[in-house]
Amino acid sequence: GRAIAERFAACGVRVAVLGRRPGSSDGVVAGIRERGGEAIGLQCDVTDHDAVADAVRRTVSAFGGLDIVVNSAGVLDMTPVREMTAEHIAAMKAKIPMGRLLQIDEVAAMVAWIASPECSFTTGFTFDLTGGRATY
Repeated sequence: GRAIAERFAACGVRVAVLGRRPGSSDGVVAGIRERGGEAIGLQCDVTDHDAVADAVRRTVSAFGGLDIVVNSAGVLDMTPVREMTAEHIAAMKAKIPMGRLLQIDEVAAMVAWIASPECSFTTGFTFDLTGGRATY
């Protein structure tokens, strides 16, 4: 979520950064503001419909509208790459035709394009970022 929020802010988008825990978005918001962007941080559990509705209301109140919504909430219990063994990472890479792991900037660039005027003939998007490994 951080890279996506930072990419949007760099493009001039006013960004609401949501985090489940109090203060979890503070660092992202501070970084965006330090670089001259506009951002607010909101606590929100995206599994709670009322909390999401409240976050939308607060975003609209702060910015006067809402044009782009990106759900980048991680809801799976996955081991962070930095905690994986070298063998685990090598086994993952071996299953990916591109032979490497995804870079977070690649996600941010794709999301920025999807929400841009260059991609104006879509109203929603689901994209599989697997490097060609679409096996589940």
